[in-house]
Amino acid sequence: GLMCSGCNEIIEPQEVIPALGHTPGGNATCTEPQICTVCQTVLTEATGHSYDSVVTAPTCTEQGYTTYTCHCGDSYTDTYIEATGHSYDSVVTAPTCTEQGYTTHTCHCGDSYTDAYIEATGHSWNEGLITLQPTYQSNGEKTYTCNICGMQKTEAIKNHIKVDHSDSHVKIEAIEDSKVVFNSNTILSVEKSENIPDHTTSEKIADVIGKGAELLAAYDIALILNNTPIQPGGKVAVTLPMPPNMEAYEKVQVVFIDDKGNITPHETRINEDGTVTFTTDHFSCYAIVGIPEKGMDLAAVIAIAVLIAAVIGGILISVFVIKKKKRSPEEKDLSVSEDLVSDADKTADTEENVPESVREDSVEESASSDESTTGHS
Repeated sequence: GLMCSGCNEIIEPQEVIPALGHTPGGNATCTEPQICTVCQTVLTEATGHSYDSVVTAPTCTEQGYTTYTCHCGDSYTDTYIEATGHSYDSVVTAPTCTEQGYTTHTCHCGDSYTDAYIEATGHSWNEGLITLQPTYQSNGEKTYTCNICGMQKTEAIKNHIKVDHSDSHVKIEAIEDSKVVFNSNTILSVEKSENIPDHTTSEKIADVIGKGAELLAAYDIALILNNTPIQPGGKVAVTLPMPPNMEAYEKVQVVFIDDKGNITPHETRINEDGTVTFTTDHFSCYAIVGIPEKGMDLAAVIAIAVLIAAVIGGILISVFVIKKKKRSPEEKDLSVSEDLVSDADKTADTEENVPESVREDSVEESASSDESTTGHS
């Protein structure tokens, strides 16, 4: 419009033009306000963060915490909680015959470990059942069952062999892992032998077996097939009856005696049924030898005791005669006569219980004592 500058008269009224208004920029965010792009006027204040919280629980090995997250993406954590540590449940696995036992410790998080190991128990076999009888041509079979797990095993029963001996304890069998299989017509012959080679002396037995060893029994052992002696062709175990009074021997040994009287010890086992078992792969002359229990022979003890008694008796008689010598001639003659009679009676009583050899020694000692006494008179 126009207005007079002198009188202020409005010559042409003004035209009102309305304001253009703000031109807003981007929406306000959590951290930035909305402003006018023209005048920079703040149109909307920043909204500030608005967090959602999520709690992460602690685990056995990791701490827990709370996570705060705004829709704008901003986040942070706080409220930390220490890790709980493992909590294990234990399960015991018992040992079996073939597998060791142990304890398994398992945590709810899945972590686990084992300890407290126990060795496998091993099988507990029953007495076994013969499932295939042996014959003179082939081996038999015996089946054993474990009392714990039920597992079974089999062992061969060696085939039979006829024994030409009246004692049922005499027997022969192939040892474990031996490949010996006897013909059905094979016979084991065992005979007591009296024909020990002259070269087999007690000294030679003692040199090989031990001091004091004695020959107790000898046997001629042979395998007979079709009336012909044969050898077993492998290791076999032969069982023989032991001689009587074996409890008096601290060691018993089976030995092989060759034609020259040489002695070779063989592996020997003493059985509870009064038999002895040895292993060999050659049959010939065998003997059972033994070393007596240590201790003095009873006869020797008695002989020594009698000898000591006789010597002591002679000394006492001599002393008695010496003490008597100081009497008067008449008393002396009478006393000596009485003493001699008394000594003769005592000597006679003693001689009845003294062996001949000891008796002679005692008489000589008494005579010597008398001579000594007479000389002092």
